[in-house]
Amino acid sequence: MKPATPETDSPPESSRQPTSFAGLTVGDLMKHHVHTVTPNERLDDMHALMRIAGIRHLPVMAGDKLVGIISDHDVVLAWTQGPETRASAIMTRQTRWVFPETPAREAAFHILHDKIGCLPVLDHACKLVGIVTESDFVAIAYRALTIQLAIAANDL
Repeated sequence: MKPATPETDSPPESSRQPTSFAGLTVGDLMKHHVHTVTPNERLDDMHALMRIAGIRHLPVMAGDKLVGIISDHDVVLAWTQGPETRASAIMTRQTRWVFPETPAREAAFHILHDKIGCLPVLDHACKLVGIVTESDFVAIAYRALTIQLAIAANDL
């Protein structure tokens, strides 16, 4: 199989992606389907879920309430505690989150400034409605650079 390169392959385009970056919100970038775990979830089960789903972050939910977040890094570090370690023992409890209407620039600032990989997205009733990740911002940067390249090629 030939490796993908930016010159030969383009990423899948979402019909939701805006053509303009002005006014871009978290709601434009976020993933709506979010895998979650409970505080009682076992480490080995979380690891399996992350691998199977191809994800790096798991919001921890107690019913409908966001109580923490677990990253793939947290899972790797916790292996020394054993596969039966519970989510509640390794989750980050003071989780920053955003609303869908939060400007994407503000969310990007928090991800960069706080050195975090994602932001859970909550509605105004504090229900989890999505997640926005570093990868979502890399995808939009790739799109912007591709547009810039196409514009520059047409200017020649």
